[in-house]
Amino acid sequence: MALTLNGVKNSLPASQLPSGYTRPTVVEFQDAEWVGTKVITIAKSVVENATASTTMTNIVSQLVTDVTTELGDYDATNTVTAWADFFKLENNYEDRTGASDVLTTTVCSFTCEVRIYVKSV
Repeated sequence: MALTLNGVKNSLPASQLPSGYTRPTVVEFQDAEWVGTKVITIAKSVVENATASTTMTNIVSQLVTDVTTELGDYDATNTVTAWADFFKLENNYEDRTGASDVLTTTVCSFTCEVRIYVKSV
């Protein structure tokens, strides 16, 4: 089996993209045999950088790794091609109440939603 991930498209709204960030180019296809949505959690410490645009680039790079891992079990006999669309970014520190995670030892993380498009030949 050969697995080709054409990349992760960043479809976040412009308001969530830092200055200096360039969206990656991804080869998309519309004839997917399977489409699914996956929520992927990434520890902030894994991708953070003092430059916000680098952090965003690192998030997308980590999503490539995580989506590739997810696809590893998809099909063991055919050639599989896929791409993913990153469309939602949140974090686990949004609640600012006295009982929120921000006041505990919970690791800050990003929650990313991606839609994965897959076809095999």
